[in-house]
Amino acid sequence: NAQGEYYLTDVIQIMKNQGDVVAAYQMDDFDESMGVNTRAALAQATKVMQQRINAQHMENGVSLWQVNYNNTAAGGTSTPAASGATDGNIGTTSPDRA
Repeated sequence: NAQGEYYLTDVIQIMKNQGDVVAAYQMDDFDESMGVNTRAALAQATKVMQQRINAQHMENGVSLWQVNYNNTAAGGTSTPAASGATDGNIGTTSPDRA
């Protein structure tokens, strides 16, 4: 392109022209290959990472109480879902106090 950057498709063709092996790989989890090109995609990627981080904390004995938000892709506001919490904070407690 005009900035002298390569697109992924360009790199594949360059490698093929050099005689390199080019192969496809199917991911077991689509979330591992998620692209982020819009605010909506960024919100989805953020949600996936938050779920992974929270799952790891819970595996380590942390109890989490989460507020679920209804995200809007068109730039609207997010409101807490009915979960007993209204401030959007995540509460934690140590395993011996759970």
